[in-house]
Amino acid sequence: MKLKKSFFQIVTLSLLSTNFAYATNEQDKLFQEGIDAYSKGDYRTTVERWLPLAEQGYNKAQYNLGVMFEKGVGVEQNYHQAVKLYQLAAKQNYSYAQFNLAVMYTKGLGIRQDHNQALNLYTSAAEQGLVNAQFNLAAKYEKGEGVKQDLPLAVKWYQKAADQGDIGSQYRLAQLYLNGKGVEQDIKKSKELFGVVCDSGEQNGCDEYRKLNEQGY
Repeated sequence: MKLKKSFFQIVTLSLLSTNFAYATNEQDKLFQEGIDAYSKGDYRTTVERWLPLAEQGYNKAQYNLGVMFEKGVGVEQNYHQAVKLYQLAAKQNYSYAQFNLAVMYTKGLGIRQDHNQALNLYTSAAEQGLVNAQFNLAAKYEKGEGVKQDLPLAVKWYQKAADQGDIGSQYRLAQLYLNGKGVEQDIKKSKELFGVVCDSGEQNGCDEYRKLNEQGY
């Protein structure tokens, strides 16, 4: 089971726009100019538009620049700088930045490895409904990584992510129902979830569904 990786997604003005309630029209205009330049591969203009916005506290610009520095797109890859930018946006409760920062803490990229910090950030992002954070948080509780193992909590967060259609969470949840870990054993529910995973095109789900069929469930 692999944890979800950092988002390498540049957010647009419309995506999660409610997370920044105080942007001025001029800030929005500059942010969009950065988006337009980014889409054309004009990264110099992108940075010129977004850097002042980031300094003004515009969280989507902070996050997007963080992605550029983490991935090394249009700028020299710099994990430390990416962390600093993610931290600025994360302090504003920006879920995407919280998630990416949690990944950096988990891996020790650009900052000292700290599973407790990662857990707190995943929790905040998960509570805002970010599905990747819900999956990673569930995985931490399932494995006891940086936190005391808590299978019922793992089930809780896998369920929230599964309800949003996350295939990995549906598969893990099916396994937990199958084995009665963190939840009362329910093979019928397990088979149903494996079927959903199979229908998404994941062969592992099909294999598990077939096994249960062959066992008469």
